[in-house]
Amino acid sequence: MMNIIKNRLQDSTIMKMNNNKRDIGLGSAIIILTIFFLFGLDACTYDTLKYISPETPDTVSFSNDLIPFFTENCAMSGCHIAGGQTPDLSSANAYNSLTQLGYIETDTSKAAESVIYQKITTGSMAQYANDQGRALLLKWIEQGAKNN
Repeated sequence: MMNIIKNRLQDSTIMKMNNNKRDIGLGSAIIILTIFFLFGLDACTYDTLKYISPETPDTVSFSNDLIPFFTENCAMSGCHIAGGQTPDLSSANAYNSLTQLGYIETDTSKAAESVIYQKITTGSMAQYANDQGRALLLKWIEQGAKNN
């Protein structure tokens, strides 16, 4: 009988020791995580990038501003040239192709809804355009899409 009581006391003492070890381990882990969290927050810094809109001239010229953009990015072999994909954006045909085939929104307040602008901003041709070209095209349409 004494052995049974002695064994139970030993088991109880061992269990308390194990629980204390777990408590100490959990407490240490919480302290370590708290310290890491506090110092870690201090170390996390970053700069906010601001989008800077590209500069555009007061009046966008189709021949001086847009034709070079189309020539460099669109009007090349196998793409938007005569006999290629529409619209034909070669210097000789770009204006008529854009205006007569409905690529330009004639309501200047809806310039951003123009098919050509949509294609180079979020559509299938977005990867081939740059921010400067997009800004020039939008401003040109907003200014009435003149053949200037």
